[in-house]
Amino acid sequence: MTARPPSGPPRLVRRLLEWALPGARGGAAIMGDLDQEYREMAATRPRTARWWYSWEAVKLAGHFLFERIKSPNSFREASGQRKSSNLGGLERFWRTTRLGLRSLLRRPGFLTVTILTMAVGIGANVAIFSVLKTVLLDPLPYQDPSRLLAIFEWKPPREERTNVANPGNVLAWREGAESFASISAVSLQMPATVSSRGSVEEAMVQYAHPDFFHTLGIQAARGRTFLVNEQDLVEGEVVLSHRYWTERFRGNPDAIGSTIEVNGGLAEVVGVLPPIYIAFGEGTALWYSIDVFQGDQTNSGRWLWPVGRLTEQATVEQATDELDAIASGLQSQFPDFNGGWTVNPVPLRNHVVGDVQKVLWLLMGAVGLLLLIASVNVANLFLIRATERQKEMAVRTSLGASRSSLAGQLLIESLSIAGLGAILGVILAHAGTRAMAVRLPASFSLPRVESAGVDGMVLLVAVGGTLITGLAFGLVPALQGAKTDPSSVLNSETRGPSRRTGRVRNGLVVAEVAVSLVLLSGAGLLGRSLSKLLSVDPGIEPDQVLVGRVNLSGSAYEEDAAKVVFFQGLVEQLQARPEIITAGGVTFLPMDGLGAATTFYPLDRPPPPPDERLAADIRNVVGDYFGAMGIRLLQGRGFDERDWPEGMRTAVVNRTLAEKHWPTETALGKPLLISWETEEPWEIVGVVEDVRMGGLAEDPREVIYLSYPRTPYFSFLQITARARGNPSNLASILRDEVRGRDPGLPLGSVRVMRELVSASSAAPRMTAFLMLLFASAATVLAVVGLYGTLAYAVSRRVREIGLRMAIGAPPGAILRMVVRQGSTLALTGILAGGLLTLAGGRVMASLLFRIEPADPVAIGGAATLLFAVALLASAVPAWRAARVTPVDSLRED
Repeated sequence: MTARPPSGPPRLVRRLLEWALPGARGGAAIMGDLDQEYREMAATRPRTARWWYSWEAVKLAGHFLFERIKSPNSFREASGQRKSSNLGGLERFWRTTRLGLRSLLRRPGFLTVTILTMAVGIGANVAIFSVLKTVLLDPLPYQDPSRLLAIFEWKPPREERTNVANPGNVLAWREGAESFASISAVSLQMPATVSSRGSVEEAMVQYAHPDFFHTLGIQAARGRTFLVNEQDLVEGEVVLSHRYWTERFRGNPDAIGSTIEVNGGLAEVVGVLPPIYIAFGEGTALWYSIDVFQGDQTNSGRWLWPVGRLTEQATVEQATDELDAIASGLQSQFPDFNGGWTVNPVPLRNHVVGDVQKVLWLLMGAVGLLLLIASVNVANLFLIRATERQKEMAVRTSLGASRSSLAGQLLIESLSIAGLGAILGVILAHAGTRAMAVRLPASFSLPRVESAGVDGMVLLVAVGGTLITGLAFGLVPALQGAKTDPSSVLNSETRGPSRRTGRVRNGLVVAEVAVSLVLLSGAGLLGRSLSKLLSVDPGIEPDQVLVGRVNLSGSAYEEDAAKVVFFQGLVEQLQARPEIITAGGVTFLPMDGLGAATTFYPLDRPPPPPDERLAADIRNVVGDYFGAMGIRLLQGRGFDERDWPEGMRTAVVNRTLAEKHWPTETALGKPLLISWETEEPWEIVGVVEDVRMGGLAEDPREVIYLSYPRTPYFSFLQITARARGNPSNLASILRDEVRGRDPGLPLGSVRVMRELVSASSAAPRMTAFLMLLFASAATVLAVVGLYGTLAYAVSRRVREIGLRMAIGAPPGAILRMVVRQGSTLALTGILAGGLLTLAGGRVMASLLFRIEPADPVAIGGAATLLFAVALLASAVPAWRAARVTPVDSLRED
């Protein structure tokens, strides 16, 4: 059998080499040698030969392209080409481009500084825009997401307009609202004990109506979602999140159809969702199918997240009117439960984005200003360079070069700088976007940020920004060079620039300083706001506290008495350990995002109408929870044996509730009617200090604490233990004690309480850090611009300064002259920046905590810092100017 001859070298690479090589004998000889070596290698190693040929061809092409730029005349002669005075348009463009690139290569320092400056500005913009596009601009990954509404209940005058909904009310919307093609719902996230493949762990579960995913428009990545037809409805099926499937089941396809145990009940895994954001399900491991509307759900509390899909013809306004009408009917039908409650439908995308859009747009504006400063800085450098090249341009004009070609060369140079800076900036942005995808979700809970990246749309914006900035900072030097009169330049005895050019450069420096002050003031305002936020008393002493959640599941804990016995026994065992000072338990931790609330009113006052009843957070506690968390007891007592199942119906309230309802007398002994299982009164036996339940930035809410042994409503508790040493060391102790009481129970969500408190201020900390980072970069660029302008001015005034020194001017006078020039520019920029900061202060108002946008300390501090740095930048050129001697001025001739 005849051996098959080797195929030729890669065509694309060969054509690139043919284009780059000279066209005469030299190029043909190189191509021939390379082809011969390729054929010899390809006879035995064809794949290696192709890689080798590609590598050698790219190296040679790069070498000859560089030589073409560096020495075009010699390259042309080697190629056998003749000069032509009648160049075509394309050849003229190529020649202008070569001249511009050669000019840049002769100044590597200038090239490096300008490229790095543009890379910082463009890279920061591309990185932030990548995140902003993914989170704010990209549509939700559902079928026709614009027709999806999140539907909340709301009771004025509460500020929180996104309360969970009651199942009975959702069922009424579902049956009566004709503007919706479907309305479904999913429950709040709840901890569950999940047993599969011989291991037990805690996972977050949501109970979903079978048509929930159908309403959203989500298809399973593997298997299926829940069946939506009423006759096919199957309860007890489970759909896994993609992350839980890959982590727990290691992406095994056999997981579909397997049986797992959820809170003691068996469930079949029917599908796996795609790796996308699921509305209301961030952090959920699995969804459990159940008819959440079954039975009489009215007055059963509020615990559902409803979502609706509009019909093709319906509008949000029509749907809102329909829901309002249904809500009014529910108020009349169930006044005790629905009195004062209304409905608040919002586009699902708006709810998903939430308040984080303010932060992202603020950061986008900040990096936009940073890019502006970078462009102004590079424009200033180009102006200085254009001034230095005035005689060169005049000579070339006298020799026949057109002014348009000279201006074109300057524009080519600026666009080349912008392009190279953009390439480096995109590389930096790619790394920065990956870093933000890791850091930002933990701080801001940004949806979908993990999928942010430098995609085609982002690259298109980067290219557009590159062209705009390149033209922006290259246009002024190009126009200046085109308008210069060659005779005036060649006949001039001075080396200094015109006053008009100097004014332009000074104006650019003033603009840099002004924009830098805006960013520094913004960083200062956020820093001051963060300082005030961190100084807030959380109401607890989180140091040395470890928390871990225990969820009781299975038939052994169906009775309330079994739950009480387990948790009381666990807390008593922990309190007996020498490593633990005290221990307790609570249903929901402060600043953890979850909670329970209900309405109440004091029985020693006239009962208010149902729609005017106030609401309070409810926390069920066991053991010495107040002592473990460091919550100060202000009056009365905490819970003890007197408040156990057969004992008194007692409550402990916080300071805010006590002072609001009994401002001039004690709250101890006062009766409360709490909408909690029964309508029997509860007696207040203690008052404790306020705790910031929702976070440090939220004002204290009214809170009622109930004894868990008296109200074992929930099957889980957060166990809290105060350590004598490092709280992290208690994790193994807490886990062993839980297993000792029940080996089948996992310990979930183990955390140090200090970390939880710190997480509540993570978003403002990250915002302040990023603003400070951008402001610092802007300040450095502004200072570099000021320094460059003054240094250049001094270098062009050596003769003048030498003459001043010759006629008796002291060095101090020269020093003051230069510093005065720099100070004037800095102060002018600071004044303009201060006015801009005051005018734009409202943009940041909603992000500030207990300070005003015109805070004098923040703005004054930023101005002082910027002026001090500007003085330092002026000092070096001033010192050099003061050392000029009359001999130096003679050398200038």
